[in-house]
This record gives sequence, C-alpha cells and structure tokens, in this order.
Amino acid sequence: MLRTLRIIAALVLFLGITLYFVDFARFLPTQFSWLERIQLVPALKSHNWIIIGSLLGATILLGRIYCSTLCPLGVLQDVINAISKRIHAKKKFEYKKPVPYLRLVVLLLFITGYLALVARLVAPAAVGACKRISAYVSWVSLLFDPYSIFGRIACNVFKPIYLTGNNLYWYVCNTCGIKEVAGLPVYYVKAIPMSLAAVGVALGFLIVIGYLAWRNGRTYCNTICPVGAFLGLLSRFSIFRVWIDQNKCGSCGLCARECKSSCIDSKGKVVDNSRCVDCFDCLNACHKDAIHYGICFGSKGKLITEIENKSEKTPAAEKTAEQSTAQSSVDGSRRDFVGALIGVTGLTVAAQALPSSAAEEEAAAPAEEAASATEAKVGIPETDDPNLFQTGHTPYTRNTPIAPPGAKSIGHLNAHCTACHLCVAKCPSEVLKPATSEYGVKGFMQPHLDFSRGFCNYDCTICGDVCPNHAIVPLTMEEKHKVQMGRVHFIVENCVVNVKNTNCGACSEHCPTQAVRMVPYEPKDKNGEIIRGLTIPEIDPDICVGCGGCESICPARPFRAIYVEGNAEQHDREEFEEKKPEVTGELEEFPF
Repeated sequence: MLRTLRIIAALVLFLGITLYFVDFARFLPTQFSWLERIQLVPALKSHNWIIIGSLLGATILLGRIYCSTLCPLGVLQDVINAISKRIHAKKKFEYKKPVPYLRLVVLLLFITGYLALVARLVAPAAVGACKRISAYVSWVSLLFDPYSIFGRIACNVFKPIYLTGNNLYWYVCNTCGIKEVAGLPVYYVKAIPMSLAAVGVALGFLIVIGYLAWRNGRTYCNTICPVGAFLGLLSRFSIFRVWIDQNKCGSCGLCARECKSSCIDSKGKVVDNSRCVDCFDCLNACHKDAIHYGICFGSKGKLITEIENKSEKTPAAEKTAEQSTAQSSVDGSRRDFVGALIGVTGLTVAAQALPSSAAEEEAAAPAEEAASATEAKVGIPETDDPNLFQTGHTPYTRNTPIAPPGAKSIGHLNAHCTACHLCVAKCPSEVLKPATSEYGVKGFMQPHLDFSRGFCNYDCTICGDVCPNHAIVPLTMEEKHKVQMGRVHFIVENCVVNVKNTNCGACSEHCPTQAVRMVPYEPKDKNGEIIRGLTIPEIDPDICVGCGGCESICPARPFRAIYVEGNAEQHDREEFEEKKPEVTGELEEFPF
C-alpha cells in the first residue's frame, strides 16, 4: 500500500513538472510554478525558509521521501529502471558499500557556496570575497542539482520532442481538414531547439544518468548528488525508517535484490538509511514479513557503519567468494560512474565552443539569407534589390550580455541561478537563450537575452514570475516598464537610410519608450544635390529599457545598425514625456 501511494504521488508530481516545462500552449497557469518552488535547491537559493523547514522536517520524520517522490530526476531514474527491469526480467540488485568521499566533497562545496551567498546578505564587508566564492561554487549546484539537471533535460530534450509530436499531430489533422479538436485549435509550432550547446549538455546528462539508472538504479543519487548527500545525513536519524526484524529475517536476499539504492545488507540484516530513498520496493519482496517501514527501536536500529566496522575486524581469509564478487562489482560501478562523469565534464567544456544562440549562427550564415529573412518584417521597405540591406559592414562587439529583466545584476544572476531553464521554456517571445561564454565560466548555461530573432515583450513578466530561485525577481508591470536591462547603440555607417538613401524606420516603430525616434535627414546624392523627405534614427539611451525591439527588426546585414549593450547592474530608466503627433485642423466625425 505504501509503495502504491508513493508511486501515484511521484508520478503526479513528475508529470506536472514535465508538462509545465513542455507546455508551449500555456494551458497550465503561472501559478503551477509552485511545483518547482518546493524543490530543495531552489528553496535554498530563494531563502524560502518555510519550504526548507518543511523538507528538512519531513526528512527527519519520514526519511528521504523527498528523493523518491518530489525530486523529478529521482523519479526519472525510477522510470528508466522500471523499463530496464521489464526488458531484463531477471535483473537484480545487490548490496554495495557506500562511497561517501565523493559526495561529501560535493556537499561541502555546495554548503560553502550557500554560506557565501548568505554571508553576502548578512556581512556587507565580506561582499567582495563572498561574491566570488558564491559565483564560482554555484557551479556545483548548477551542474549537480537534480532539479536543475532535469529542467535542462525537459527544456532542451523533452520539449523539442513534444513539439515535434504536436507538429505531426497537426499535419495529420490538417490533411484530414480538422482545425479544432475538443474546441481547441490545432496549429504548427517551431520545434527547433534554443541552443545546440544546451541540447548537447542536457542530452549528455540524460545519457549518463540514464545509463547509471539502467544498470545500477539510484547510483547518481547516492554517489554525487549534493541533495542526496545532505538529506542522507539527516535520514540516518529519521524517526520513521525502513528496518529489518532480525528475529524473522532469514538472510535470503530478496529485499536486497529489489533495492535500487543497493543499501540493504541482507547478511548483516541492516539497512543503510543514509542511502535509502524510501521507495518501499523491498517491503513487497519479503515473504516473511521481516522488513518494515516505521519507528525502529533497540538493536534493530543499528547503523550500517556499525555492522561494517565489525566486519572489518574479521580476518581477511574468512571473506567469502560472494563478498569478493560484490566488492568487484562495487569497483566496476565506481569506474563506470567516474568515466561517465569525466565524459559529461568534457562535453560541458566543449559545449562552450558551440554557438549558444541564433545570433552566432546568423553571423556565420550567408548574408543573402539573413536579408531575405527580414524583408517581410513590418516597417521595412519592400524591394527587389537583393543588396539593399547589405549595408552593415562596420562590426561591433557586445561587451556586456543582457540579463533577463528582474535579474538585478549579472552578479546576482550568477550567484542565484542554477540554469534550470524554466524561464527559457516559458518565455513567450523565445528570446531567453542558454549562455555558453557570455557570462564566462561562472554563468555557463544561465539565461541571457538574444535579440537576433525576437525581442522582450514590453508587457511580459513571465520569467520573473516562474523563476523558483529568485535569480530573476518578480516585477510588477509598472516596474517592468521602468527597469533598464541595457542601452541602445546606433551605428550610422550600417544604417540602410544612410547608405542607400531610402526610408526605413522599422526600429522606431518597435521602440516602446521613444528611445529610438526618426528625425529629418537630408543627405547629398552623387551630384551634390540634397535629398529631401528622408528620416534617420536618433537615440536616447537614458530612456531605453533594453527590450531589443529595435535590434530584432533592423534589416542591416551582416552587422546591424542598431543594437543593445547590456547593463552589468540593472536600474530604472529615465522618465520621459510621451510625444504625440500634432494634429492640425478639425477632425472629421466617424460615420458610425
């Protein structure tokens, strides 16, 4: 019964989190982000003491129920393991000695980073040192936090697959002339991944962790996961735990064969509760009712280390062939994991050399393709001249990346963000992209704004609303309209108006704050005569919010004539007075 209830709860939460990541039609409201906020690392990063206290209290009371029910990566491993057991019906696990050193090192790094993050709030004098420590040590939570790993997998692997499935469904419906199903429209969506580097990293983690789960069950959770190591320390003293009645146990090993955590020593008749994830698979395996979940008293509550210490005192000659076989399997498991970890680390480093956004891909593409892609945009003159927009010959470099609105600063984002990519998955404009080298090593895979194929909606606050870490703080609509993510820059040498003497004005039409406006422009032609009737952009960076509307629409290629330079520290833009066009004469009445 306990196992059934645990499976139902785990699948409901797992499907809810997964659907929230892949939900492109936004059927699930923003309030569903509570599924992410109850994860331990996001709660620690956002200093949500209610969630933290609840999770720690639940662990002390019930054991590592978090790992088996709330953690989406843990449930994903259980799903992979269940499929493996279906294919390999004779598959069985065996007890393996714990490998505490690696996970304790990761845990110490994680705790150090978190304490540095807290110290930044408590001790302003230590801000400089704590900034550097928390930013770089946050790599531990970025790379090894189970929720963030699952988020990257869901956003960069599961979502493109889900979108492709939707498009196949749309194709079938469109072929049959079906426009709606159950009152809901069926439509095509772009299924291209956000970033090749992000897909590679997410796929690498999925392959490594999936392989370990396929072969050895919860190897990742009990070897390197900082959340598993931290909760494992507490679960050693949990009130309710899985324990063996030594009077009834016959050491048959049935329970150990079902234990995906490899934490049941059937010979010593004890359970290593620091590794037990309370999956309750072992409860159904025992035919003698010798294994239970509940309050444990007396000698039945011995810790696994006590049994191991006694066994270490026995002569080496008395070790059985079974024990030596088990030891060799442990060594093999360690080698598999270390090899896989090295592979993922290599993949992560290599991914930094891959293009992180459409902007880099666009720069490498032929200029003709970029120009043709912009011809249909609003405000850009129609033309049959294929070279009209090939005016951007003056290169520029964006020295500061553009952090999402509400990130406060790049330093704040680097310290709090674990790159779960929920904001990337939920961005309706699809301008949030995973970074590779934009923020440096400390900001690998964290979100930045890329305006190559879209811009940040002036009236959108979704990224801050859904961020579980408070790396992007929630903004009201009024605050969003004032926060300045970056400042506009204009390169007149690249502008179509200046080079080709033709009107454009697309950038000003897409500026919500009049930071870009058109002013009269009277250049001279080849004969020295003044050309009248033209207007050219004029910028006011102080009132710019850095939304990228101008940059995204600019037709100049290969380098644009207008772009946004990010602010390292976000602040409010200057106030401005909206200028309305003057109206002369009397307005005619509408005929209705």
